[in-house]
Amino acid sequence: MWIIVIQVRAKPFDGPETAAEAFVMTSRISHTSIDARNAYTQSVFWSQVLGFAEDPDDPNEPGHEECLITSPDRSQLLLFITVPDSSTTGFPTI
Repeated sequence: MWIIVIQVRAKPFDGPETAAEAFVMTSRISHTSIDARNAYTQSVFWSQVLGFAEDPDDPNEPGHEECLITSPDRSQLLLFITVPDSSTTGFPTI
């Protein structure tokens, strides 16, 4: 989370000094995509480790190229995507 605070003061010719004003901006990560050799296996493992669950309306199954798990309050989503082996793409996979 990022918090940015800006303090604004009036110049002497603008009149009396103004009170400090703070502007706050936050951000939240809600979706994370992960490249995997086997999306289904990774989704099962991480759902047990993190206490996440799959979508009951779209369950993950072996052979699916994309498997989604969500936190209990559905505020965080992990999407596992099956990709080719990292030796052919140059990018690491789990």
